[in-house]
Amino acid sequence: MLEENKDSDYWGWSMEQNKEVSFMPSLARNVNQIAFILNMESDYAKEMASYDVFSFDMDADTLRYFLDERYYPKFIAMTKRTPLTTDREASVMFGLPKRLIEGVLVGREFESDKAKLGYIHSHLPDCYICNLDGKVIAV
Repeated sequence: MLEENKDSDYWGWSMEQNKEVSFMPSLARNVNQIAFILNMESDYAKEMASYDVFSFDMDADTLRYFLDERYYPKFIAMTKRTPLTTDREASVMFGLPKRLIEGVLVGREFESDKAKLGYIHSHLPDCYICNLDGKVIAV
């Protein structure tokens, strides 16, 4: 167990950051260099997205197989999602198929690397690639 620190020369600071800064390429952090832009408009895409573990419509018994048993009771009891409990993200069981990817967002490092852009294009030839300014840099 941690003891309370009574030395005034030391202090603790905790913070939260939004999921976009945590996981997407951004100007604020140069850590993540790639994100997929999905087209979720089709009926097929909407059906796939309905298998979201975080959905209130998901059957509680099914969720047992996908959620940590320590978290499960709290999760089931929730009546509202917040930014800290995934109100802006989805966890679709078994993922989404590649055909739903319409574009790729890249960070500054990948934007200036022709080899990396070529690799992305070779694996996703029907997708556009755009930079952090929203400019399409490869088709």
